[in-house]
Amino acid sequence: MDGKRPALYRDCGAGNPSGGLIATDGKRATVTFTDSSWEYLSNGDSYSYIKQSNQPYLWN
Repeated sequence: MDGKRPALYRDCGAGNPSGGLIATDGKRATVTFTDSSWEYLSNGDSYSYIKQSNQPYLWN
């Protein structure tokens, strides 16, 4: 399913919320932070991911 979805994230340590958008297009997903409360991620920072396989990568 392609499109943009809002997302809310919390850091594992302090639980500070940050918001953004996850945009999907085929096998690519891009996460863009739009309401960051994290010092190491600024508003507008984005990260792209490409799907490599239909099988999950489960590490032990």
